[in-house]
Amino acid sequence: ALGCIGGVQDLSGKRTPFAPEWTMNLGTQFQTPISEKLRVTADVNLSYRSSSFVRFPIDPNALQGGFAMLNGSIAIESGERWRLSLFGKNLTNQHFVAAIFATPFDNPPNNYSQFPLFEAQRIIGLAIDTRF
Repeated sequence: ALGCIGGVQDLSGKRTPFAPEWTMNLGTQFQTPISEKLRVTADVNLSYRSSSFVRFPIDPNALQGGFAMLNGSIAIESGERWRLSLFGKNLTNQHFVAAIFATPFDNPPNNYSQFPLFEAQRIIGLAIDTRF
């Protein structure tokens, strides 16, 4: 990567790879009974990560921009016995990667590959939880 001399890179005063400068989470939950035995629960969560380098050693071509993800669910439940929920993860369909790496044997690196996460796509589902 740029700045590497003899396999060593001085990162004094630089940002740490894979570590955004800012991460934030904001969430809320609402519950209300709908009968003696049933209640409805709704929750929403917004998380944010500022830009970060997703490669070591640090490479300017591996800077991932900041992004926000929105998750939420609505559920009906009976105490601690069961819960049926409709959930959505990454509702804004924000694409992001865990790592960016240079194609092997390409020196200097001109071609890059990305390692996306399963969570980097919108997921909508139905869940049934039970306790015995």
